[in-house]
Amino acid sequence: MRSPAVASILVGVFAAIVLIHPISSADDKTKTVFAASMLAEHNEWREKYKVPQLTWDEDLAADAQQFANQVVIKNKFPPTHRSGSSNGENFFWGTASAFEPKDAVARWESENKNYDRTTNTCVAGKRCVHFTQLVWSTTKRVGCAKATTADGETDFFVCVYNPAGNKDGLGPFSIVPDVTKQPSTTTPQSSPTVSPATPTRPVARRVS
Repeated sequence: MRSPAVASILVGVFAAIVLIHPISSADDKTKTVFAASMLAEHNEWREKYKVPQLTWDEDLAADAQQFANQVVIKNKFPPTHRSGSSNGENFFWGTASAFEPKDAVARWESENKNYDRTTNTCVAGKRCVHFTQLVWSTTKRVGCAKATTADGETDFFVCVYNPAGNKDGLGPFSIVPDVTKQPSTTTPQSSPTVSPATPTRPVARRVS
């Protein structure tokens, strides 16, 4: 027969499990919804540009989450891309709770107007490498994450891609450059693999 003290401890442990389980399940559901939304948004645009669909990669997502957590701790924007990585990265940040995955991916896709297919370059003075990474035909996997700064003001989104896009001498829509149509075979803007997106913030929500 258990003593009253032991019985009390067992009841307490059981109660803790009951309380913790729903929170864990809710967190898992949120991550699942986020992942599904991010992947769907990527593949919707990739279908439009007639390039192969991506698959979700949990290791890339975990890497993205670790990096996102580090960025929001520093709370300095624009953040610096990691050097020495074999993966590609796209960033987006804005007012907390104001943006969904579709907004981040649409922001990257909006750079399509800055990309000149005939020369495989960005329009002078414009950025297009987020778009080219989004639709890079040989990229197969993606993992994304979101984190919020401690002051609750900013959400930071990051997606990690493998294999990385924006390879020197290649364009996003083919493995081998078509030299008859692409006189310039340099990576758009001769940029690094990725470059941070311009912050997008609803003015009404911004306080500073």
